[in-house]
Order: sequence, then C-alpha cells, then structure tokens
Amino acid sequence: LELLKKFTSACRDVSADSGYFQLGRMRAVLHELKTYNATFKAQGDQARDDQALSSYCRACAADILSSMGLPCGVPVILDDLECLVEAIEMVCGERMQASLARIAAGRVEFLDLAEIYKPGTQV
Repeated sequence: LELLKKFTSACRDVSADSGYFQLGRMRAVLHELKTYNATFKAQGDQARDDQALSSYCRACAADILSSMGLPCGVPVILDDLECLVEAIEMVCGERMQASLARIAAGRVEFLDLAEIYKPGTQV
C-alpha cells in the first residue's frame, strides 16, 4: 500500500479506483525500470551505440528512482511493483475486460487508451 501511495496523493487508504486510474503510470514506470535494469545485464562487451543507449536509459530512470527514494546506479528489485500492477489488474479485471470489449467494437473511450497504448507498444 505504501508503494501505491507514491503514485497517488493519498495519505491514508487508497481506493481501487485510484489504483486503476494510476495503472498506466505504474505500467510505464515498471517498463522504464525494466529497461534500466537491462542496462546492467548488458555491460560486458557493449558496442559504443549500446553504451550510449544504456547511459540514456539510466538518465531517464534517474528521476523516477529519486522520486521513489531509490538509489541510482544499481539494479532495482521490481517484485513489489509487479505484484501491485498484477493486483490492480486482478481487482479491476471487469473494467479492463469492458475496455477490451469497447476497443474490439470500435467504441474507444478515454480510459480505454491505457489498454491500447501499453508501455513498450510501438505506435
């Protein structure tokens, strides 16, 4: 619950609605931090372009890490964030299914965009 509070302005309890509305942001942070972690695995014999990309990925993640009170320069354990995203997806499964049904029917609403444009999707 403390992790979810970092994504909302809640000081006490966080509703499922708040979690659902922050789901796109949490997915984006998770994607960004997975990319950040991958830069540590690929450090061996990196080509010059790969080193530049790794530096760019680390710089992008630095703001996220500092806002969450995490140190830069070391891989991040993402288990809690992954579990939080999965839990919100499970609790809000009916809403997500309704979004997918509207998308399939060609009647996209604003909140459905989170299911169309998941982080990492090529547009």
